Amino acid sequence: MAVFGAFKSIPLKRELFSKLGNAMPTDPRPFEQTRDDLGIAQDAVVFTLVARGIRQKGWLESILAFIRLRDENPGRRMHLLLCGEGDEVSRLAKIYANEPNITFLGYQSRISGLFRIILPTRFIGESFPLCIIQAMQVDTPIIATKIGEIETMVGRPGSVAGILIENDSNNDNFVNSLKGAMNLMLEESARTDFAMASKRNSSEYDMDTITDRYCSLYERLIMKETAA
Repeated sequence: MAVFGAFKSIPLKRELFSKLGNAMPTDPRPFEQTRDDLGIAQDAVVFTLVARGIRQKGWLESILAFIRLRDENPGRRMHLLLCGEGDEVSRLAKIYANEPNITFLGYQSRISGLFRIILPTRFIGESFPLCIIQAMQVDTPIIATKIGEIETMVGRPGSVAGILIENDSNNDNFVNSLKGAMNLMLEESARTDFAMASKRNSSEYDMDTITDRYCSLYERLIMKETAA
């Protein structure tokens, strides 16, 4: 498991480690704009990227993949929403300001109300992204890269909540892989299946569930120390 990499220089046995997940409270607030407000057709498939505005988060790759997908499916309605702020966002917003079906939303706090589909990160420091949890809390199909704990979160045995792609260092290959995943998400049956799995997986990241696991771990450690 990737978590052990940070401790490889320390002589500790693996059985001494316990992996605990993360959690977030559910945010019931609706997004402040509707599809009509954003000029998005009701039957359009909406892809959403929510991330910090740095290059490694996959902003440019997401835009390029969406443009390729859109151009290859001229009769299919789709839209790309980009949520976040930073230097990379400001740079790309100027380049793609007039690109149809792409909307830069800037910073938003009501992420759960916005989510439709998560797009991938290429940020190697990704560990346990809260945006993945937020997506699952609102039954959202997910597209993500196999970095950190993302694969474990999205691809639980028997309940795969989306499509995972490799973090290919070749930019063109990465964009094409992303486009292929987005193309699969155009199928309503695929989105439905992934959404159901996303809903099931979200229970793993409930605040009460994670709290109970932390308490249980501490109780075992206390009992072990007391017995010693």
